[in-house]
Amino acid sequence: MLKKIILLLITLILFSACNHKEEIYIPVNQEEEEIKEEIVLTKEEEILNSMTLEEKIGQLFIVRYENIDEEDEVKQYQLGGITFYGKDFRYEDKDSIIELINSLQSDVKIPMFMSVDEEGGSVARVSRWYQYRSEIFLSPRDYYEQGGLNLVLQMEEEKAQLLSSLGLNMNLSPVADISDKPGAFMYDRSLGEDACTTAEFVCRTAKISADYGVGSVIKHFPGHGNNTDTHFYTTKDTRSLEELKENDLIPFQAAMDEENSAIMIGHTVVEALDDEYPASLSKKVHDYIRKQMSFDGVIMPDALDMDTVSSSFNGENVAVLAIMAGNDILCTSEYKEQYEAVLQAVKDNKISIEQIDESVLRILRWKLQLGIIS
Repeated sequence: MLKKIILLLITLILFSACNHKEEIYIPVNQEEEEIKEEIVLTKEEEILNSMTLEEKIGQLFIVRYENIDEEDEVKQYQLGGITFYGKDFRYEDKDSIIELINSLQSDVKIPMFMSVDEEGGSVARVSRWYQYRSEIFLSPRDYYEQGGLNLVLQMEEEKAQLLSSLGLNMNLSPVADISDKPGAFMYDRSLGEDACTTAEFVCRTAKISADYGVGSVIKHFPGHGNNTDTHFYTTKDTRSLEELKENDLIPFQAAMDEENSAIMIGHTVVEALDDEYPASLSKKVHDYIRKQMSFDGVIMPDALDMDTVSSSFNGENVAVLAIMAGNDILCTSEYKEQYEAVLQAVKDNKISIEQIDESVLRILRWKLQLGIIS
């Protein structure tokens, strides 16, 4: 009996061994194993991907309204923005300006910046006309002398409310320049206080304006100081970089850190950064802003139709130079010629499409931030 049981167990073991199949691992294609992560595009990237090269170039230009010859030019060039001067408001009223701006906006796929210089004092494009405000806005310096920073900011809020009510969504202001020399070009237009107070002024103004959907452009980097007018003559700033860092750069750095405004670069030749080119056309200056000051917002030069830079500089088209230097958006009158020059420079690989895309993304991001693009 015992022998039968042993034989039965041996038979079962042998049967089990014969029927055992070795498990073989068959590798699966690695690409099939991996779960591909879905690429999530930001809103500005989605818009960028839908744009033609020509539309991207159009976003780089803010054009003076009086230089638009025909209504269909806005549609043709798909401009990034339009800037208005005092004469554009003189014979209009609130209703007609709103109608004009709405009409212009209807001609573009991407809503435009509608910009104006409303600093107050000697630069007040809108409030100088009674139909928009009973009294012209005074300069921040005058308001500060009357009631300190609280009064200045109260007036800045009134400015933002007025501009927003008209459909204007960009103010080429506030002035961050520090000038303490009576009679100097920027003296009356500056706040007239120290670097820290000026920094608080520009930062709080930009925040107030943004709350009303109005973008601020902080100017004129790296600080005009007591230098002479750059509208007609080349001005050289001989101060050291340390001097600038200890004073003039402070308001700009503070504004850059807030990431809710653009920076305008002046046409002064700042020898501490670049002794050859005006700051507005200097790659060295733009690199300093991007790398040393860690700013990734919109940068623009002062108006390119000022005699200091005129239509060309050292034989180069000024718009091409401005973009090559690192500017994102250009305020100009001669936009047709400059548009074509920039477009051709991209086609000739003189300006990379990657650089154009980076600039357009900054512009779109800021328009989204301000609610210009819904």
